[in-house]
Amino acid sequence: METVDFKSQERGHLIYSVDQILCLKTILDNSASHQQKEVRVRVKKLEPEWTFSCGMLVEILPDSARQLGLDEGAQAFLKLFDRRFARSLRKWERVGPWTTDIEDEFLHKLKSGELQDFLGRLQADENSEEEDDDADNWDAAENEAWLADMMLNYFWAEDICLVKGILIEYLKGFTLSSLKSSAPRSTWQSIVDEAIRITHVLGDNNILNSDVRPDNMMVIRQGKEEYRVCMIDFGHCRMRREDESDHDWGRAKWNQDEEGAIGVVMRGDLAKIGFQLHYENSGRYLEWAEGEDD
Repeated sequence: METVDFKSQERGHLIYSVDQILCLKTILDNSASHQQKEVRVRVKKLEPEWTFSCGMLVEILPDSARQLGLDEGAQAFLKLFDRRFARSLRKWERVGPWTTDIEDEFLHKLKSGELQDFLGRLQADENSEEEDDDADNWDAAENEAWLADMMLNYFWAEDICLVKGILIEYLKGFTLSSLKSSAPRSTWQSIVDEAIRITHVLGDNNILNSDVRPDNMMVIRQGKEEYRVCMIDFGHCRMRREDESDHDWGRAKWNQDEEGAIGVVMRGDLAKIGFQLHYENSGRYLEWAEGEDD
């Protein structure tokens, strides 16, 4: 799945809303020819918080569902890496909220070719460890170009981590962050334990995820008190580099503390309502922790 086709949509409908119909230009993962197909979906629910992508539950419309070999009424989760509405990203990077005036300036400079040199500098500096001292002087159009370039990187990161594009399986459940109100108290320990176990699977497969948090763990009910836990959102993952030493990899994993991002956070959250969650760091990367000599 690549892009949303806005060419046939009026400008006033660019902001996503419930019941809006989106036309997606897709490349199916199993397509050898890489030919694009149009898939039409209806927005059923918008995620309350958009961070680095715009998340929404969609229903695949009947004609498109038949084309994909799916049952009528099939649902999916749609992630759009849209710089305009990645609210948290814009806030963290000190880029103001998107407006139509900003978009007009961006499109004008893009069409005129004024942004080509700027984008060239971005690509040239991509591997540089030095910070861009001119970033604070970028104008609104340059900020939008930079965010667009960053969003493309997040899209490809999802592809590398085997999330099949951005129209993905819908998991009907709840996030680990809403555990208190969604599952019996008797299941809390085992559910959190399973989420922590999943973070260990990352290390077993030489993956580092810098966005592990309870909001990115889905819990799916499978029985009266049986639950399956799934990690979602792999846009901030990276693989261990071939030339990365045990020390450098271990240090990176220790500093990221993926299991602590679940265990410590959930222990503190549940303690607020009097529940004692048992969690101790496994120490898998303890030998690479920073010491007095570092």
